[in-house]
Amino acid sequence: MAHKHLMAFSPELKVADVGFNTEHILEAYKKAVEETADLLILPELCITGVSCGDLFLNDRLLEASLDALYSIADSTDGEKTMLLVSLPVRISGKVYETAALIGDGEIISLMPRTYFNNSQKFKQRWFDIWEPSGDVVILENGREAYCCSEIDINNVTYSVCFDEQDLCGRYISDVVVLFTSSNEYIGRSQKLREQIKTFSKKNGNVVVSVTPDRSESTGKGVCSGFSCIAFKGSIYSESRLFEQEFISTDFKNKNKEGNYDPDDCELAVLIQAHALAQRLKKIWVPKIILGISGGLDSTQALLAGVKALDIWGDPRTKMIAVTMPCCGTTTRTKSNAQHISELCGTDFREISIRESVIQHLKDIGHDGVTADVAFENAQARERTQVLMDLANMENAIVLGTGDMSEAALGWCTYNGDHMSMYNVNCNMTKTFLRKVVRFEAEHCESNELSKVLLDVIDTPVSPELKPSEEDNISQKTEDILGPYEVLDYYLERLVKYHQSPKDIFDLARQEFVEKYDSEDLKRWLNQFIKRFFNNQFKRNCVPDGPRVIDYDLSPSDGWIMTSDTSNASFLNLV
Repeated sequence: MAHKHLMAFSPELKVADVGFNTEHILEAYKKAVEETADLLILPELCITGVSCGDLFLNDRLLEASLDALYSIADSTDGEKTMLLVSLPVRISGKVYETAALIGDGEIISLMPRTYFNNSQKFKQRWFDIWEPSGDVVILENGREAYCCSEIDINNVTYSVCFDEQDLCGRYISDVVVLFTSSNEYIGRSQKLREQIKTFSKKNGNVVVSVTPDRSESTGKGVCSGFSCIAFKGSIYSESRLFEQEFISTDFKNKNKEGNYDPDDCELAVLIQAHALAQRLKKIWVPKIILGISGGLDSTQALLAGVKALDIWGDPRTKMIAVTMPCCGTTTRTKSNAQHISELCGTDFREISIRESVIQHLKDIGHDGVTADVAFENAQARERTQVLMDLANMENAIVLGTGDMSEAALGWCTYNGDHMSMYNVNCNMTKTFLRKVVRFEAEHCESNELSKVLLDVIDTPVSPELKPSEEDNISQKTEDILGPYEVLDYYLERLVKYHQSPKDIFDLARQEFVEKYDSEDLKRWLNQFIKRFFNNQFKRNCVPDGPRVIDYDLSPSDGWIMTSDTSNASFLNLV
């Protein structure tokens, strides 16, 4: 292959704002021209954003996208640098996800997606499959375009792969462009890097992978903008996660492999912070409201929240941390909540809910003494009401704190701590949260904060909804449900590996042979299965939040199950 100067970049975008996106595409192209690149490659559906959903079928978005394509093409007139952009294109009444190769004022070719794999079937709601024919087609504005799956430009062949799972032997072009719009999660970039290295070595070609910028939708995750270029099994250039960086390759330059590989805990916090930062920016809300209890979940949510504010250079006082003591609150947790908030520089407030809860229980005919489910949930819902109303007063977003372990078990109050406006912990198990908070304690900005964080880790997990006994936590979650390290093991085996209860039990006996006896493991497993099935209705109604690990309980694209699914076939098998 003749030497080519390739560049890749992930520009900032706004979902469905074609004008904004076009402006940023042209800014990137200007930079590539200045660098005398042969080709600039931009991410999948960069003209519209990949998260448009059913708007991909809307006439206005399709018309605007096509107009933008020709406007961008006109801007390349007289330039030697080519540009590869992606957009939805309607041809003969059908909509195709398409890559467009542009150069010297012309659309050189359109390369539509030719098939979907099993993981991409949801996209068939919006896009059709192109039957490769090398046809000249008439677009809706009356102009012609040449469609193909591979094109030869000056003895260099180019093709486009629309998903890393499709990267296989069929792509033997000199340059293979890999569009991947997967959200960042732990292990994702490392896996992608190894995959394109292996493929480029096997086929002796150049693979250019581009991921959308973090400005894509953060409803279910956050894109990192990670891009890399591989040639014959080596990475020649790659971007850092969550950094807007042009990458390019001049095969005479020094290998740039391994620019940045964050620790799992560090990456988890980066994902949380960047996802929240983007959500704040997109909805034009300047403040964060957080209910802080002094427990593990709300502590990590606060740490992620202040880092999100740091990303935009906003003062940390825009995080309003609220502690709401009631009958179960202990001095230890309340004190830790206040210390963490103040040491992190947030606006800390205390709002007692005791009197309002007592009045509410009286209003509904409760004796205010019996510590039943209504007694507990009244406190959780009152806290949520306070946070929501305070958010309205402060023009803020309520940040959720509930974790994936609690969601799996239904260990949350429906429409209480179950609900928020965005939840950064939704894809973090309790076990992993402990690891992340310990990482934060070891790398935080002060010894005093580190000391408090370590005490939070050592504090028994509790919702603190039952009256405390001599200022000690009386309601310990793990005494009721079982150890979280075991429950999270069950969760991973069921959701990620789809294993049967018997297989899960057999593996758990080996994993925890020196810590727990078989009867306890059996009891905890049956209780886990029962609660997991019975509480799907809570998981079917959840706030947005980012993906962090490689499996999740999202009702849209994670764990999909109806709320009335029976657990009978899964119980008491061991």
